[in-house]
Amino acid sequence: MRWAIEELRKAGPAGRTGREALGPRWAAYIWQAKHVHGIPIADAWESHEGEHPGRHKRWWLDSEILSCIQESEGQS
Repeated sequence: MRWAIEELRKAGPAGRTGREALGPRWAAYIWQAKHVHGIPIADAWESHEGEHPGRHKRWWLDSEILSCIQESEGQS
C-alpha cells in the first residue's frame, strides 16, 4: 500500500490509474488507504480505448502528504 500512496504523491493533482502505474491490487491499496487509514484520496471514472476499452478510476491525493523515510531497527 505504501508504494501506491507514494505513486499518488509523486503524481500530484494529475493522479494515477492502474494502467499508468502498473502494480498489483491498486483498488485494494486505495480502499485500504481510504477506509482503514483515513488517507484522503479522491477519484473519478474515466473512459479508455485500446484492446480492452472500458472505464477505470483515476485516483489522486486530496491533501498534501509528505514522504516519510522509515528507519531500520537499531538506528536512532
